[in-house]
Amino acid sequence: MTTSQYDRKRLSEVRAAQAHKEEIQQAMAIRTVDDHATDSKDRATLIAMLGLDTQGPLVQASHVGTLD
Repeated sequence: MTTSQYDRKRLSEVRAAQAHKEEIQQAMAIRTVDDHATDSKDRATLIAMLGLDTQGPLVQASHVGTLD
């Protein structure tokens, strides 16, 4: 394996690891929003305001109900 091939492989691995870390951060942020949102409208507003992706593979977003 040449140095250039090694560099490309290493860069690919680093990018994949970073993407995975970002997915985990998104999932944790969405769980935090779910814990603090008062209703589904509040949740949607917070998600949009924070620019979170609710379609990620690690996200199991649950819509919160009302606090009645």
